[in-house]
Amino acid sequence: MNDLNTIKETAEILGVSIRWIFKLIEQGKITPIKIGGNVRCGMNLISREQIENLIKTKVK
Repeated sequence: MNDLNTIKETAEILGVSIRWIFKLIEQGKITPIKIGGNVRCGMNLISREQIENLIKTKVK
């Protein structure tokens, strides 16, 4: 796993839809690194740390 992942890669890693990832972003549960544009336009990257935290909180 890279240090940063796209929205699509994050969804694949977690086994959820891209829409679910956008909902988490809108709810403030994860914060993407935005490169150009807004949340739905441009490049949004999610850190490995945030993905691992999501996995840990879902396992509990």
